[in-house]
Amino acid sequence: MTSPPAEPSGDTRDRVLAVAAQLFAEHGFDAVSVREICEAAGVSKPVLYYHFGNRDGVVIAAMQRLFDWFDARMAEHLDLDDPNAESLAQLLHDMLGRMDEEGSIVRLLFRIQGVSSAIMARVAESGPLDGERRFMAWVERGVERGVFPRQTDAWAVMSLLFGGFARISMVRKHFDMELSHADIATRLTAQVLGVTVAPQTLHASALPREDHR
Repeated sequence: MTSPPAEPSGDTRDRVLAVAAQLFAEHGFDAVSVREICEAAGVSKPVLYYHFGNRDGVVIAAMQRLFDWFDARMAEHLDLDDPNAESLAQLLHDMLGRMDEEGSIVRLLFRIQGVSSAIMARVAESGPLDGERRFMAWVERGVERGVFPRQTDAWAVMSLLFGGFARISMVRKHFDMELSHADIATRLTAQVLGVTVAPQTLHASALPREDHR
């Protein structure tokens, strides 16, 4: 039987995962070796294997960490009992602010396309993400209540919105853009939902203390 690491198990796993996620974000999932992760995290290979099984296990855990981040943002802002365009714009506004502070989130998102199909298949076995389910249900509830246009397609809105949002977030980190977070959030919301939101109605939220970099 494999012996547990000397330090608290949760602390070690979290540290290795945080370091791995940052390395994956900077270099890509396929370009980072187990040795590099272990050296950066200050652990031995047996410790990494104890917590994650193998390198694929580290990749899957890093991806789940990213998905959990998005799921948490969805749960924080989207209320199924009160679908409205302002809530969506506020979600996007806050995510832009968080991404400025937690830069590896955006970079890791763009690295997913380099993940092997075998690993993606293992990730997909768990089914749709909580955040995706919440978002599509939220949009569909808004359509049912007449808040959003009748022809609104929840899946298409989700795909277009977060694909465009992720690209904009990445571009803003490297190029000067005149648009503010509020401008971007309200323009995206208006485009995908056909509902106008005033930028000045959005407010900045306090960032969490945990470090996702």
